[in-house]
Amino acid sequence: MRARAAQVLASKLVDPDYYLARNGDVAASGMDPIEHFAQYWHYPPVRAPNARAEPWIFTLSPLVALGLRAAGRDRADVLDYLRQRINDLSGESRPIQLRLCLAVARFLARRPTPAVTAALGRPLGVARIVSDRPGWIERTPVADETTLTFRDPPILPSSTPGETRRIAVPALWCATIRDAAVFGAAEVMARDHLVVHEPAADPRLRYATRQCNFVTNCYPVQRGKILARLPDAAEQTLERAILLGGRGGENYFHFLIEYLTKGHVIERLPELDGVPLLVSAELYPQEIEALGRVLPGRPVIRRRTGARIDVETLHLPSVMSFVPDDPAIPFWRAAAANPDSLRWLRDRVLAGENDTVRKDTRIYLGRSGGRNIGNAEEVAEVFRRHGFVVLDPARLSFAEQVAMFRSATHIAGPVGAAFANLVFASPGARVMGIISPFAVRFSLFAHLARFAGCTYDVLPGIRPDYRAGMEERGNPISVTHGAFGVDTDYLERALSQFLAPRDG
Repeated sequence: MRARAAQVLASKLVDPDYYLARNGDVAASGMDPIEHFAQYWHYPPVRAPNARAEPWIFTLSPLVALGLRAAGRDRADVLDYLRQRINDLSGESRPIQLRLCLAVARFLARRPTPAVTAALGRPLGVARIVSDRPGWIERTPVADETTLTFRDPPILPSSTPGETRRIAVPALWCATIRDAAVFGAAEVMARDHLVVHEPAADPRLRYATRQCNFVTNCYPVQRGKILARLPDAAEQTLERAILLGGRGGENYFHFLIEYLTKGHVIERLPELDGVPLLVSAELYPQEIEALGRVLPGRPVIRRRTGARIDVETLHLPSVMSFVPDDPAIPFWRAAAANPDSLRWLRDRVLAGENDTVRKDTRIYLGRSGGRNIGNAEEVAEVFRRHGFVVLDPARLSFAEQVAMFRSATHIAGPVGAAFANLVFASPGARVMGIISPFAVRFSLFAHLARFAGCTYDVLPGIRPDYRAGMEERGNPISVTHGAFGVDTDYLERALSQFLAPRDG
């Protein structure tokens, strides 16, 4: 009777095409998807019967986790959904649901089981290199904290200067830790503490991309504790290493601007000569090319995401920027970058290049499908009509991207990782960043453009849920990074100004 009821229910719930597409093992077995769900729905792993059911699995995961705990049957697959639910809510504006999920995680961690430790992690203290100054961490100063004063970038077609802002640019230093473990995205553990070596990855912040998959900030800040998914055993043990990475992983912007610029600190410290660089195993070919060009001849050790590598002496050069992922922090605060570190990167990349570059190209940084632009091809066609070369930076080598940016008189495109190449642009180039109307205060790329001697203007996209003034407050990640459209008539007017000869 029970088997028959399960079969009937499965026939009503299961979308065969969806189920087979999501479960390759079932498709490979040749088993009927309805029959499979009817027999195995209550066994790990959790399998959604259809597309509409999957969001409900995430939503109900804290209640299911509590029910399983009451039955003495913690399941890592359900707790994986709970962790992902926490991550999703951390980037959204649903504080009540987030507090509920965090409370459930804390409750489960009070009596950890293997499933809890695998999916949520085990408790670690928190040690901040800069503010806590633990005695067991050596820190060598390289440059003091400074203040950056700038204006919000103008919004086309207006040329009115934006509001004046002042933010702190982080100090430069290098920390040395004995008997450390690198795990997760690029998290560091020593003496049963998570070592905060990147300001944007501080557990005080609500959300940190990629790190959130390995660190759960479920405790109040004053507790000084987190849950960390730290593997029990290391895959490798190194005598010495320099960590050249962070929570941004292989993202081209984070690697080029935040992590590769650590070379400025590394080269200032002779004691680091010859020490291997510990980098992500998932780096793109362009990033490997850039690494070889900027820090040639150095030994490199690649670590896959999630793996644990123990290091007897670990060196942590500081990140020279503050680009938080937390949606509660206003976008204009994500503009801090040390100009000396940027200059070091530019000089290393352009060393030996011909100083007389022919600057006669207009480039539009298109991508397959566009970066969240709903009418991407229509927008690209407008730029083509105005003499722009439409290119996908991901299809170019690092050297080709650098050469393209150096030769450009005008650079435009949806704001994304490729804008990191603005540090290599030639002075006098004009830059247009197309961005969600919720994110027009994002000023870091304007700062990179100003560093290179370029002008930077913003073209806001359109969204039906946007209202004037909403860009000034924190908005959910799904909104600020979500799809938007571009009014092509508005774009034509903006291009008339953008392409107009400048006075003098």
